[in-house]
Amino acid sequence: MKKVLLIAIAYVLTACSGSDSSLINTTQQAVRAKLKDPDSAKFGEAFIVPKEEESTKYTNVRSVCGDVAAKNSYGAYDGRIRFMGLYGKPIGGNEMELLELEIEPQPNNKIFEVVHWQVDCIKKPAA
Repeated sequence: MKKVLLIAIAYVLTACSGSDSSLINTTQQAVRAKLKDPDSAKFGEAFIVPKEEESTKYTNVRSVCGDVAAKNSYGAYDGRIRFMGLYGKPIGGNEMELLELEIEPQPNNKIFEVVHWQVDCIKKPAA
């Protein structure tokens, strides 16, 4: 009985982490498609932040946040830029949808910091 319970717990944990890694991969592919040189993309850490606010249209709303370095128009790397993808599952639906994708226009952009990063990407401490 204990063996079955441990296998069930391992399966649930694997399924949860699999969906998170899938969202991260999907977001990175969407970011890559927006870059001037998609093949040069070097992604850093990416993480998921669950949203606490309730939505009337979506459940399981979460942000995927991270950073990437990629070559610019001149073929040079000029710093890491951040990105934020907002996902949600439509009420009554089965699949997560990309609701919004924002990419920092240049490194350390203050508007991106205030409007997106501080709102959608700050990890909340566990209660």
